[in-house]
Amino acid sequence: MEYFTPGFRELQRVAVRCVHRVQLALAHRRLAAAETELGLLGWQQAEFDEHTERQVDEIQHVEREQARMNNASAQLAQKVHALTAEQTHRSEEYHGQRARIEPERDKMRALLAEIGGRLAILRKMEAQRERRREEIGREQRKLDRHHESLLTIEPQTLQVRDELTSVRECQLAFVEELAELDRQSGLVATDIEKDGKDYAECEQRCAALDSQLRELAAAEDAAEAKLSGELRELEKEKARIAIEVEKLESAKLDPYREIGRVLADSGVAPANQPEALHLVRSLRLVVQDRSAAIAASLALTATEDRTQLRMSLSLLAIILVAVALLIGSIF
Repeated sequence: MEYFTPGFRELQRVAVRCVHRVQLALAHRRLAAAETELGLLGWQQAEFDEHTERQVDEIQHVEREQARMNNASAQLAQKVHALTAEQTHRSEEYHGQRARIEPERDKMRALLAEIGGRLAILRKMEAQRERRREEIGREQRKLDRHHESLLTIEPQTLQVRDELTSVRECQLAFVEELAELDRQSGLVATDIEKDGKDYAECEQRCAALDSQLRELAAAEDAAEAKLSGELRELEKEKARIAIEVEKLESAKLDPYREIGRVLADSGVAPANQPEALHLVRSLRLVVQDRSAAIAASLALTATEDRTQLRMSLSLLAIILVAVALLIGSIF
């Protein structure tokens, strides 16, 4: 009784069948593509039976639907182009309007800062003059009290009279200084009034220009959001149509393959590419050869004694596990 030979033979057949099955799967895939290509090239060149004519009608229906979808996609592309052009035009118009308004706004801001600076200086000087008036008032009140106290002194000595003269001179100097302060305040008041009016006008103009720019920006944002939303919807519709066209293209593959099979069975080759028929026939031979090889291998397996084969495979499996354990224990 053979213990190992049946198992080795079966393992060899299994390995060969695996190779053949992979080759068969690849050959089936290539054959399907070749039959589809043959149908695509030759579907208008031959007379078909009723079943195949239905496949031809289905292809024509799909192509009409594809043409309709492609026309719809072209119309959407035109709309997208028009909206994109409108978007570009609006953007250019918006930036042009800003370019006309911003220089004037910046000029008004610079003038506002200049007038504000002058007003600040004038008001600071006026505040200083007002403080000086208050100081002079306090000094005058002191001098008045001192003057009254000097007048009460009897007798009026030379020193007292000199002191009274000094007080009157100080009072006169204060009066002259106050007059000069009033004169300067009068002159500055005109400048402050004029600059204040100019400042208010500039401030109002700046506010109007800023408001105009904000309105322009809000209108541009609203228009941009509207156009962008429309563009997104159009692009989504275009993408949906493209998917539908791809599905339709895939739907033609089965009818084309059926037609290709009929052409191959009838031996009708496309006039412009006759090699397509030769490719289908050669791939059919490959499929038949691999299928026959697998069937023959399975037939040989069936002739083996099942008990002896199972025992042989079990022994081989036990030996393989033992070797694996031995190697694992070593490393």
